[in-house]
Amino acid sequence: MPDVRVLLLEPDALQRRAIARALGDHFDVTQAPDAIRALELILDSRRFDVMVASVDAPLLEGLALIDRLRKDRNALAGRCVVVSSDPDGMRGQLRDRALEVLQGPVRIETLVEVVKRTADRS
Repeated sequence: MPDVRVLLLEPDALQRRAIARALGDHFDVTQAPDAIRALELILDSRRFDVMVASVDAPLLEGLALIDRLRKDRNALAGRCVVVSSDPDGMRGQLRDRALEVLQGPVRIETLVEVVKRTADRS
């Protein structure tokens, strides 16, 4: 799957770099440390095929960004992979916001497969 562009929203710098490095073997990955930077990248006319967002980010930034994308009718809102340490506890908040919800920590092989599947929907 050549040229799949992934926006990775992860506030923890060490985790973000490790995930980006692993995903970079399969995809073109752009990193964002917070929702503000992610939104700047999206609004700068960068086209992403999939967004991987941690919803354990401070103030649930990942969910707020997905809501903003939905409000703006941005197609990326429908191609999000959400990673949460407690997806069952957040099931109500996650419903209708993301196509894929994974419980963290997630194996890179699993994340790669889910990103591929999500990109295929675009």
